[in-house]
Amino acid sequence: MNLKRNLRTKNVIVNCPVHGPHSYCAVGDPTCKAEDVTQQTHYTQFRIQPLEFIGRNKLGFLEGNIIKYVCRYDLKNGLEDLKKARHYLDCLIEREEKGTITL
Repeated sequence: MNLKRNLRTKNVIVNCPVHGPHSYCAVGDPTCKAEDVTQQTHYTQFRIQPLEFIGRNKLGFLEGNIIKYVCRYDLKNGLEDLKKARHYLDCLIEREEKGTITL
């Protein structure tokens, strides 16, 4: 997995997740199937996107993932996303009760 950040300028996708590091793809190029991660409908349906809400409220990893998966479940992965949210909620509860998280 390429962990380099995919940088997006106005007309070019740099380090395209489809074509790999050091690639440059024109936005809208039909041969490039890279998603514009800033405009995914399962997040843009809200007045404030989950990432912005999480950041503005300085929520932690567990809390942020709970928010993310609950917000998008009906437009993306349905029950699978609710189960992921429950997993992170269970981890948060365990951390609060026991001070640790079992993976």
